[in-house]
Amino acid sequence: MKRHDLLPVVVILLLAAFPRWHAIGVTEFKLDEATISQLALDLARGRDFPLLGIGTSAGIPNTPIGVYVYAVPYLLGSNPAVPTLFVGMLNVLAVALTYTLTRRFFGERAAVVAALLYAVSPWAVIYSRKLWANNLMPPFVVATVLTALLGYKEGKGWAQIAHWPLLALTAQIHYSGLFLVPASLLTALLWRDRIHWRRSSFGMALAALTVVPFLIGIASAGPVLPPAVSTVSASEAAVITQNTPLDAMRYAVLLTAGTQIHALAGAEAFSAYLARVPTFYPLFLLVPFASLVGLTRVLFQRSGPGWIVALWLFTPVAGLFVLALTGTPIFPHYLIPMLPAPFILAGAAVPDRLPPVEKIAAPVVGVAQVWMLLALIAFLDREATPGAFGTPLHYLLEARQAVLEQSPPEVIVVSSEERLLQEAAVWDVLLDGKAVVRAVDGTDTLLIPAGDHLVLVDQGIDLDEAVALPRREGMPPYQVGVGMQPPPHDDLSAVLGGGVRVTGINLDQAAVLLELSGPPPADVFASVQAYDALGERIAQSDRLTWPGYLWRPGDTLVVWFDMGIPPETHEVTVALYTQSAEGIQYLDVLDEAGNPAAPWITLTLNGGP
Repeated sequence: MKRHDLLPVVVILLLAAFPRWHAIGVTEFKLDEATISQLALDLARGRDFPLLGIGTSAGIPNTPIGVYVYAVPYLLGSNPAVPTLFVGMLNVLAVALTYTLTRRFFGERAAVVAALLYAVSPWAVIYSRKLWANNLMPPFVVATVLTALLGYKEGKGWAQIAHWPLLALTAQIHYSGLFLVPASLLTALLWRDRIHWRRSSFGMALAALTVVPFLIGIASAGPVLPPAVSTVSASEAAVITQNTPLDAMRYAVLLTAGTQIHALAGAEAFSAYLARVPTFYPLFLLVPFASLVGLTRVLFQRSGPGWIVALWLFTPVAGLFVLALTGTPIFPHYLIPMLPAPFILAGAAVPDRLPPVEKIAAPVVGVAQVWMLLALIAFLDREATPGAFGTPLHYLLEARQAVLEQSPPEVIVVSSEERLLQEAAVWDVLLDGKAVVRAVDGTDTLLIPAGDHLVLVDQGIDLDEAVALPRREGMPPYQVGVGMQPPPHDDLSAVLGGGVRVTGINLDQAAVLLELSGPPPADVFASVQAYDALGERIAQSDRLTWPGYLWRPGDTLVVWFDMGIPPETHEVTVALYTQSAEGIQYLDVLDEAGNPAAPWITLTLNGGP
């Protein structure tokens, strides 16, 4: 490459890096990200060697290749910002590889345009700023196509060896990488006279070896597979409509154009974002139009590399079209392997002599796309986006630092029921063994451990001696405090089977205090029932008190029931029980000798228990 050709490449790569690394703390870190991070951390710390990745919504486990890649940055620590930067770096590498491929097979002018459009593509940037296995794909995708062309069109033996394991790794990072198989096969077919059979066979053998850990994992797991995870990101929620076959083409157009990125703000907040930026979306449609012109041009010229890029573009779209016809849900991120192809075709559309208007078209579109991206990142960092973009990572890291400064042996995360699994996974990763993490639904449960601990609250509940850490506008601050006190209650001393002791009750709030003096036999359920003076049941509420595996000796648990005590109530019973295949087993109230005395606690409103 000549020196005067190097400057635009450097500028484009810097332009690619900027939106991918800008405000890197404004990224989501929720259940999916925490799950793959935990697997990668376990590998990086030598605690485990995963043979399967995280589960999928279809119930099919992912391969562990994405975990292996993420383990590399996690060698440097448990801060998720580092692997997030790593994802951005890999995607900048994808832009460099796109320039290399396009320059070699379509010329310098096409390479500059293709790399520029890819560098600033809003969806390409969005898919470069999050710890998703899918987001690792772009450099592997471009390297796979590049080695196919180098190996079979130009007959380079090393590329024929490298191509097949690259294809296998790409498909294992995410199954949408299988959409590249037709392009690989067509490349070998078009230039079959240049195949080095020994080298290609060796490459295929290497590709087969990359699948061995996954096969061992599947055989070892049997029917026990990783739990299913969400396949819909906040950035896709407002993009998905009815999941029809036509949506496959719609997704391809909007990902190429960079439209509808306001989807990250969610259904409630996206209009506030759009009101603050110019209406650039119609301008963005120039990109898919240029791709269509380039496609026509390469097909008319009967360009072999052009056919490969055209198939690279069409196969993922056709694959989604077929999946939708079968009723299988399809999502925009399945088209990540497609993304560089339309930009290469747009570059191929550029004539040798450009009119003045066309010379500035790509830079103008690029500036507009970067503008909207930066405005969106600032908006997501500042404004609450209910049901869409999660709490940005840097707010989580600030709370993490506040916790670690006090070195607690245990952290109780108080959240809401729908986020319990997520919060437990997130804080397990963020604290990485420096404290035991348990999550509790603060809307109906209060957990008070016996030992030293900190409480981290992400909703509007006040703590004693708490440090408040602000979050986005419209969201309650994180609070880190020494603990919470049980509400006023009447003391009880009822010992039940299974090691559970009922220590208090507050009928005004319909709350029952449960203290564990020994691990319960299983998940313990509670039933509160109110009876009138005639013995008729007039109110009842049942619930799981607490998953049995989470109990620790000495825990005090306060649980609220979704019921009120009617004014005509004469008697209240509190029953604790477990459930199994044999049915319900009550935890009997024990007498002083430890013998069963009653199946439940009975209280009268004027006479106590």
